[in-house]
Amino acid sequence: MDFVKQSYPAQSGKPSHFDPALRADFDIVGFDPRGVGQSAPIDCLTDTQLDQYNRLDPAPNTPGEVAALVAGDKTFAVGCQTHSAMLLPYVGTPNAARDMDVLRAALGDQKMYYLGASYGTYLGAVYAELFPTHIARAVLDGPEAPNLTTKQLDLEQAQGFQTELTRFIADCVTQPDCPLGTDATTAGHKLADFLASTQVHPLPTGTSRTLDESLAETGVVVTMYDSPQS
Repeated sequence: MDFVKQSYPAQSGKPSHFDPALRADFDIVGFDPRGVGQSAPIDCLTDTQLDQYNRLDPAPNTPGEVAALVAGDKTFAVGCQTHSAMLLPYVGTPNAARDMDVLRAALGDQKMYYLGASYGTYLGAVYAELFPTHIARAVLDGPEAPNLTTKQLDLEQAQGFQTELTRFIADCVTQPDCPLGTDATTAGHKLADFLASTQVHPLPTGTSRTLDESLAETGVVVTMYDSPQS
């Protein structure tokens, strides 16, 4: 639902995924898959626990950091099981794809016209596999091979973020207000040094929480995810 709201802006001058010609031909319908968003979401951690989880180093390089990350993941999983044991067995991509076919039928459409971004590309591919005669057309912005392991998927995504970060740095150093300087080679090192410094000296945020390396890296990754607008 949020994807549709964010991609269908009412403000003039803000880019939209859905231009007037497209909207003239299609009604745009979004949904939250079971267990997420506004669809009876699975709740695994309290706000305080989630803050602590988000502060774990996503790239641990000491035995203590590795142990903390493993323990954090186990706590997360136990929390999901504790709060949503009845729903968990029925949350997954094949079930979400089956829900999509129910929505297609409820809307009175004989065929599905589908736009998938991010995880939605995988969801669209699974739908097409389960219901090959029910899909008219699908647009998948970054399809992934369904047989990839989690490790392979993470490595490919990391390479994608690195490619985008390199492009950002190349553009930044041509701008007069680039905080990373004017040389692309040293700019990458400056960013890495800055991120490392936040682990030793977290930055104040004006709230009770500070910004450490894990959260700062997340901030960089998130903005790389939807460039150039971000």
